Amino acid sequence: MITGVVFGMGIAASMRVGIHLGAGNAEQAHVSARVTICFGSCFAVAIAVLLISLKDAVPHFFSNDEAVVTLASSITPLLAIFKFFEIYQSMCAGILRGIGFQAFGAVVNFIGNFLIALPVALSLMFASSLSVAGAWWGTIIGAIVLSVAYSIRIFTVDWKLESIKARKRAGVEIEDITCIVGIEIIFLAVNDEAENIHMGDRNREIKDYRSFDTSAQSGEVSSNTPTSSATNNLEVYSQVAILVIVSLIFAGGLSIRLTVKPN
Repeated sequence: MITGVVFGMGIAASMRVGIHLGAGNAEQAHVSARVTICFGSCFAVAIAVLLISLKDAVPHFFSNDEAVVTLASSITPLLAIFKFFEIYQSMCAGILRGIGFQAFGAVVNFIGNFLIALPVALSLMFASSLSVAGAWWGTIIGAIVLSVAYSIRIFTVDWKLESIKARKRAGVEIEDITCIVGIEIIFLAVNDEAENIHMGDRNREIKDYRSFDTSAQSGEVSSNTPTSSATNNLEVYSQVAILVIVSLIFAGGLSIRLTVKPN
């Protein structure tokens, strides 16, 4: 459940950063990245504290065997540490996807999980006295490596340059003067209309806008037909139905586990 929430937050961060970069608003993209990191860090701390505080209660949801419960209780603090770094690096991964650094994220992910975390986990698990705890320490080390690498890459981003690259990838040609009003960027009309706008008059309302429609430039025209709307609604209803079914199955299984005692 926590992983699903974090995955959704990463997607939201990716969308916000990508939208602002594509619109040429580098500063707002930077703000979105900072907000994502701050919120993700707070959420990670909250989850870690919750897991540690419930380390003796959570194992009883899954087993009544005292040996299993004792082992799980001793491992839960390691799970809390891992979840903290996992949530943080997931937020950073969403930001990197929004910037367009998918290749960097894929390479670092492979190195951190398969070349570092897996060998360390196997070594600590079988070649030391840590046993199961060794496997968790290996995954924690991998998550730390990902978090550090992602953070360094994000903190060294040239946001203005990445905004230009994002617009080039979208096929947007910049021909106008950009007027920044607060955090919004208004693209002025080209040619003769742009010359008639007095830039020094801040009280004048700007009514002419430049419309960047890449689909129109490529000859593709989007249509909102009743058929497409019905298809989109059907997809949404299907996803909601699947979510409800999965939730009911999970709730039913948990209820059976808590009410039915083994012989």
